[in-house]
Amino acid sequence: MQAPSALGDRDVAAVVAHCSGRLTPAEVGALYARFRRLDRSGRGWLTRDEVSSVPEIAICPLGGRVSALLAGVNFAEWCWLVSALSRRATRRDRLDALFRVLDVDGDGAIGLDDLRLIVGMRGGEALSEEEREAAAREALAWAGGGVERDGDAGGGKEPQGLTPRDLERALREESLEGLMGLHLELGPGLAT
Repeated sequence: MQAPSALGDRDVAAVVAHCSGRLTPAEVGALYARFRRLDRSGRGWLTRDEVSSVPEIAICPLGGRVSALLAGVNFAEWCWLVSALSRRATRRDRLDALFRVLDVDGDGAIGLDDLRLIVGMRGGEALSEEEREAAAREALAWAGGGVERDGDAGGGKEPQGLTPRDLERALREESLEGLMGLHLELGPGLAT
């Protein structure tokens, strides 16, 4: 199914409502023009390669993860995810988006495996496997997820993952501006 070449007023209003007012009608129009340029095949959704072609995402340390989140979503969902980077996004909106980025496996908790992958993305090849493991464990403990619980196998102890509430508590004193290292210029008012 091909994406329409223009959005009608009802479509724009629906996207604005879907994004909880974080986008204006003009921003939705600008984002739609950008989305259409990225959606080279006109399917109405973006591939990971198409998302990765956005220069701001391509140079972001977590660009691969952001690309994975944005790939396969339709225009309304793409706007919803991108709108969390809007200047009008609330702290809660930004925390929700950050949680989605960090919860790589999508299980509702940011666990040790998630953090190992994120540390690897941020540190690249400069860190050994042991350094990534240590950094992930340290980050989990710092954020309050280091509480150990009985593991499922062998009776060992496993670090517990972070819930959205844990992440909020851990970052209560932190500015969330640019926390993901992603600064997008996708339309008026959307620079992060």
